[in-house]
Amino acid sequence: MYRTLVRPQKRFDDIFRNQGVSCEPFVPFIGQLIEIRRAAAKDASMNYRMQLVQKHGYVYVFCFGSLLRLMVMEPDMLVDVFARTHAQKL
Repeated sequence: MYRTLVRPQKRFDDIFRNQGVSCEPFVPFIGQLIEIRRAAAKDASMNYRMQLVQKHGYVYVFCFGSLLRLMVMEPDMLVDVFARTHAQKL
């Protein structure tokens, strides 16, 4: 189970950290699900995400369960990704 679920995600976490991307702590299997559920129960999901932005900046990594997620909220990067010139690549 470690080799198929945890190891690949931890490897990506290490790669992002080595590249200087800010990351939430890597917690195998549950990730930040506890904090996400707690914020959702208080109807404060957006506040939770804004706290992550204040803590890490507009580009950060967090774990949703056992899966790593790269969050990009930098407007210039989003324009580059979703620009019409790249539309055929999506």
